[in-house]
Amino acid sequence: MFRAAGWVAATMIAAFPIGKAAGQATASPATAYDGEWRMTGQCSAGIVVERSGSRLPALSVSPFNVTINNGRFEIVRESPISDNPAVTIRNVYKGNLRGQALTIEVAGSTSNGAAWDYLYNGNASNNTLISGSGVFRSGRGSEYTTRRNCQFTLTSVNPAPVSLAGIDRQRELDAQRTRQAQNQPSQTPVQGRTGERASRETQPSATPPTQGAAGDQRLQQLAAQRAIEEQRLREVVAAREAEEQRLQSLVAQRAAEEQRRHEVVAAREGEERRLQVLVSQRAAEEQRQRDMASQPDRRQSAQIQQPEPNQVPARAAGQTTARQVERLESAAGEIILPINERAENWRPRAAAIPIQQQQFCRIIDRFNDDITLARLVRNDVRRNNLYRERQADLSILMRNGNFENWLVRIADVTRESDGSIAILLQPPCRVMLGSDACQRNGSEIKATIKPDAPFFPELGRVSNGDFVAVSGTVLFAQQEQRGQAATQNAVYQPGTHCSGSAGAQTQDIFVTQIRGLVPQR
Repeated sequence: MFRAAGWVAATMIAAFPIGKAAGQATASPATAYDGEWRMTGQCSAGIVVERSGSRLPALSVSPFNVTINNGRFEIVRESPISDNPAVTIRNVYKGNLRGQALTIEVAGSTSNGAAWDYLYNGNASNNTLISGSGVFRSGRGSEYTTRRNCQFTLTSVNPAPVSLAGIDRQRELDAQRTRQAQNQPSQTPVQGRTGERASRETQPSATPPTQGAAGDQRLQQLAAQRAIEEQRLREVVAAREAEEQRLQSLVAQRAAEEQRRHEVVAAREGEERRLQVLVSQRAAEEQRQRDMASQPDRRQSAQIQQPEPNQVPARAAGQTTARQVERLESAAGEIILPINERAENWRPRAAAIPIQQQQFCRIIDRFNDDITLARLVRNDVRRNNLYRERQADLSILMRNGNFENWLVRIADVTRESDGSIAILLQPPCRVMLGSDACQRNGSEIKATIKPDAPFFPELGRVSNGDFVAVSGTVLFAQQEQRGQAATQNAVYQPGTHCSGSAGAQTQDIFVTQIRGLVPQR
């Protein structure tokens, strides 16, 4: 039917408008639309949703005839693909009319093994026209999906005598013959009174009695047939209403099932949050026990795993990073390092990363993967929910945003005009911690290190790339309180921070107030 190649699976739904045209009969029996019809149509250019973002050319329907008999038709059409004559397209059309409602099922395939199907649903516009529009979709697994807008027309070519169009045609022929018979003139003599001159006057003759009786009998037959057709139509309408009621019942059952599923999902999410709280509490207890024993846990770090190319998270929708992302396995699981970090620098220190920091990186990794998918599918609602969920998860993990002895690398150290130090730190995950030297949107948050801080002299002994253990408060993870700066002013999205660090161009930056810093040798 369509002049295109490379289909593996397709579905199509066409919605035909319901309407009445002038002169349309009110009855629609099983034979109401019997006869020969001409089918034409066209589809717009297809949009392929895939990484390449390509488009497919418009499609056209080669005109062909179908014969409806007792409300049904079936036809098989085969033709070679225009750009690949060695491959043949085969479409089997099966149509069914119930009253004015039309259903066409099409099973399609190619000689090289591809297969698809279509489903058309609609109604007749009048006795000689069925037209409509629809949406065409085709796909190959999860690789891409094609969307087209299509229009179709069925035009009556040779209606059957028992069809509505055939009855209308016969009625017009009968009326035409009656008018012709009435217009035939006849000459009859007219006799005047006694003594008057006889004359002949032309007068129209009446319709022959036999011909008028035949016309009346024909009209009576048509009226009886119309009554039968109307009764059949009422039966069809009643059956259709019963079917619609059954469908409404199924829709209500489906809605109830969806509601139950949402409730189960909500309960599961609540259970997952409870488990996260338990994990964070257990991590804090383990950290306290290690501090008391003064013997840090030296877990053996795992080998670096290089991901497959199709597993590399995209830095932005439709783009991939210039190299494969490196991963670091810790006690809490695998951590994805930012693009500007190397696993060989972190591997010897993996055992020194606190459990709380590992859980922090797991939240960041999950958020980055989910937000990349939300951007790819352009789901703004899902994206906004992910930002709120990230803030809520970090608030649960970090009481008032506080953390202790996190292992980070120095990314940038600059002195401000008031003598304080603005610092930018890189954890082993795709986010940065640092001061708000930019003062965006008039925010009162600054989070620089004052000269009177006890660890201020240590800043003169470190350089970019050095490892340090820091303690402080991530303001983004704090619960908002009256008089406190808004949470949204405590985070910078990639490329919006005023730092010239390479990591600041690809990662979020959480404004962080540092309370302690110890260089790691």
